[in-house]
Amino acid sequence: MKKTLLILLLSFGLSSCVNHSLTNYPMGDGRFNISARGNSFLDQEDIKKEWYKEASKLCPKGYSIEKIEEKRKRLNGYPKPGLEGVINCK
Repeated sequence: MKKTLLILLLSFGLSSCVNHSLTNYPMGDGRFNISARGNSFLDQEDIKKEWYKEASKLCPKGYSIEKIEEKRKRLNGYPKPGLEGVINCK
């Protein structure tokens, strides 16, 4: 029982360390601006995967990328990955 509780607490603690946020802004006519941000425990590739996953959810029939750019930041000396772009749903 104690071992199970310890595993659950460690899992929760580690999962809260790896965090990202996704926001999408509808722009009309099937266009969306997608912004993905991560904390210093994620790298740019992780954020890129999440960005593409969000694009696929918004446009299940496919999409084209109008614009995409990396938005890396440093906060208190730690890198914070980011990606922002505009897609057009097909």
